[in-house]
Amino acid sequence: HPRTGQEREADKFAVYFLMPAKSVKHVFEQFFSTQKFSITQETAFALRQLDANAFREACGDLRGLTRYLAACDFFNRPFKSMSQRFRVSVETMAIRLEELELVKY
Repeated sequence: HPRTGQEREADKFAVYFLMPAKSVKHVFEQFFSTQKFSITQETAFALRQLDANAFREACGDLRGLTRYLAACDFFNRPFKSMSQRFRVSVETMAIRLEELELVKY
């Protein structure tokens, strides 16, 4: 069935409540040491990827990269992934990272 305006509003409220922009940006910067992530040889290495180009190709597109980062639990050191930290699905966190423009592909 098509979603009502009320359902869409409830979804937006849940996003803002569970993943407020300020909190997501703060945790993202803590984990990935940047305000806007992009694939470089240094960031690939910090993710335990040996080659930036191969990693970019494996991600495929922006959503692939944001999914990877949403589920990621290591960047120079281990941590609880963004999706676990905010208790949301990997897909939901990936979408939020894109909405907040925290990742450049």
